[in-house]
Formats: sequence, structure tokens, C-alpha cells
Amino acid sequence: MKVHQSEWNVLEVLWDNGDLTAGAISKILKEKIGWSRNTTYTIINRCIKKGFIERIEPHFQCKPLISKQDVKCANANEIVEQQFGGSLSLFVSYFLKSRDLNSDEINELSKLVQDLKEDCDSDN
Repeated sequence: MKVHQSEWNVLEVLWDNGDLTAGAISKILKEKIGWSRNTTYTIINRCIKKGFIERIEPHFQCKPLISKQDVKCANANEIVEQQFGGSLSLFVSYFLKSRDLNSDEINELSKLVQDLKEDCDSDN
């Protein structure tokens, strides 16, 4: 599932506001990022063709068919696959080395790893 930035902009309006007409989306994106009505409708139609949005009549009502979480997970998995050969531990290692973590963040990450370990142990 490849969601381009322009498609993300449309989807984010729907995720934040619920189902809306194409006209309402257009007004929001004109204020937010300066898009014209034609640009917004073009991106909405692209999202419909890709199965990201459902068009409901009357009034060109738009409903998201994918969640923000699903898109974020797909994007994260794509990065891990493409740039780190599918190695999550290598990705996490690179990511953590590039950040200055405070002790609260380190504790939170440690707890997350411990919880995952406990879940894994309970499954076995």
C-alpha cells in the first residue's frame, strides 16, 4: 500500500473529520495547503481508484477505507524491507543511534521490549 503525500493529505482530512463531501475536503485543503478544487478532486479520485476512499452518493460523500495506523505500519514495514534488508533489529539500532534519548524514553523502550518478550514467552 503506497500512499503518496498528496493522498495522505486527503486521507488525513477524513481521518480527522470523519466522512465528508469532496467539496468540504476541498475547502479544508484550500485553507490548509492552498490546493485548488481541481487538484483536490484529482487526488480524491486517485484515492478512490486505489481503494483508499469510497465514494458514496449523493453529494460525492467520501469515506476512508484504510486507517492511519494501517498506512503508518505499511510505510514502516516498507522502510525496514527496502533499506534494512527486512532486519527490524538493524533498523532499530540505526534509528536509536541517531537520536539523543532521555532516561524516560530509554525506560519506556525497555518496558516495551520486556512486554514483547513476556508476550512471546507466554505464546510458547
